Amino acid sequence: QQAFLSNAAHQLRTPLAGLQTQLELTLDELPPDARSRVSRLQEPLHRIAHLTQQMLALARSSSDAVLATERRPVPLHALAASVVDDFLDAAVAKDIDLGLEPGEATVQGSAWMLRELLANLVENAIRYLPCGGRITVRCGVGPGGGACIEVEDDGPGIPESARAGIFERFRRGGDAAAPGSGLGLAIVREVADRHDATLTLSDGAAGRGALFHLEFPASQN
Repeated sequence: QQAFLSNAAHQLRTPLAGLQTQLELTLDELPPDARSRVSRLQEPLHRIAHLTQQMLALARSSSDAVLATERRPVPLHALAASVVDDFLDAAVAKDIDLGLEPGEATVQGSAWMLRELLANLVENAIRYLPCGGRITVRCGVGPGGGACIEVEDDGPGIPESARAGIFERFRRGGDAAAPGSGLGLAIVREVADRHDATLTLSDGAAGRGALFHLEFPASQN
C-alpha cells in the first residue's frame, strides 16, 4: 500500500505541475470575459497538487529504511529559519505576524522529513488563523534535555474533545470550510514517530490558540 501510494503520487506530480504552468500561460492569452471563468480552475488544481505532494510525503515518511539511510545531524535553528522564510509571503497576505525564536539545537534525523513536519505545522496555523493573528516558531532544548520544536498561535485553538483524533488521516481540526486535505497533521505524527519524538498539543499562552510541542530524545542530540 505504501509503495502504491508513493508511486501514484510521484506519477501524478509531474503532469499536475505541467498543467498548472499551461493554465497560467493560457490565462494571459484569454480575453477578459473568459479569464475569470478559467481562473476558477486554479484553486482546485492547486489543492489537487498539494494533496498529491502530501500523499508522497506521507508515504515516504512511513519508510523506516529511508530514515535509516538519511539519519544525520540536523540543526533545527537553521531549519526553522528556512521554513519561516518560505511562509512569510503567505503570512503577510493574511496580515499574520509570523515570528521565530531560534535556539541552538541539533537532532539526528532526516532533514527533509523534519522540514515537512515543520512546514505542515506552520501552513496549518496560517490556514486556520484569522487575519491579524500571531504565529511563533521556536526551537531549542526542552525540559527533558532533548532538542525541541514548537509552533504556537493565538487563534481559535482546537477543542480538547477534538484533539484525540487530530493526527488521524483526513481529519480536520479547524474550520472545515478552510481549504485543506486533512493529511498535514498525519504527516506530522508520522515524522515524529519515525524520530521517536514526543508530540503534544495544548493551549497556547493565556489559554488562547494552539501549541504544538515536539521533543526528541536527549540521546539524539
